Amino acid sequence: HGFADRILRDYGPKIGIEPEVALMSEAQAFMLVARLFEEITFERLRVTHLPSLIAKVRALAEACSNHLVDPAEVIAADRALERRYLEMDKKIPAKLKRTLNDRPEIARVVEAYVDKKRELARIDFGDQIRFAYRVVTERPEVANALRTRWPVVLLDEYQDTNIAQREMMRAIYPEGSSITVVGDPDQAIYAWRGATLYNILRFPQHFKSNAGGAAMLPLQRSFRSGRRILEAADALIGAVPADRRGGEKVLEHHPPTGEGDVRCDLLESDADEATLLAAEIKDLTTNGGGPDGTKVPCGEIAVL
Repeated sequence: HGFADRILRDYGPKIGIEPEVALMSEAQAFMLVARLFEEITFERLRVTHLPSLIAKVRALAEACSNHLVDPAEVIAADRALERRYLEMDKKIPAKLKRTLNDRPEIARVVEAYVDKKRELARIDFGDQIRFAYRVVTERPEVANALRTRWPVVLLDEYQDTNIAQREMMRAIYPEGSSITVVGDPDQAIYAWRGATLYNILRFPQHFKSNAGGAAMLPLQRSFRSGRRILEAADALIGAVPADRRGGEKVLEHHPPTGEGDVRCDLLESDADEATLLAAEIKDLTTNGGGPDGTKVPCGEIAVL
């Protein structure tokens, strides 16, 4: 997003996005959508719990930006899905039917949200990537300038990227460019915010070298966790099919990290959990509960 913001600041006027356009906070975006519900009359959608509907509007708006599609395209895809069910003479599942019923009017609010942002000269985080993509695709000279300035690229945590981010980079760095990504399909946990696992799994197809493929270098040794922790991680992730993991792999242990310890506590409430954590930390820091009866400095303790 920082890179996209720089593109918009430097080249946004080429597509009508002025440098002074303001990035909205989460709270500002929420309030803007809330005001739209006061202005729109719905035929089928029941406005009973406004915060949940605002969340649906913002989720659809963000999904459209992340996938570089318009709300109208989403509705067209919904209609095609309904026709497929009819052609197969199958009943549409109840949850999907509710979604298909509500989405046209949710999409109307998204379209109004897009119009209102344009009117107020405001953008959100999804807009940053979407408009930067427009800049580099509609103005090839911008892509050429960026590629000349930064001819070699390293992208970290690539499993957390979405389709729009990938396509923005592909527009700047076509086949044969010097581009390397680092990531781990096993750590792809952000699908709920638009990330797609297939960016990293299909990197060799998306960013082809002049030779037609891409070198794959495994980085399987962990310098952070003990042996038992890595074994537990391997056992858990092993239930996921290999084709969703980029192939089989086993974490390698770095001996100086030691054996490590894995324990599971089943607790009835968050208060019980807090009490247990406090007791654990006290034992480690004051009672010598660390390795070989040593006291552990507070700076070496983290709660995730």
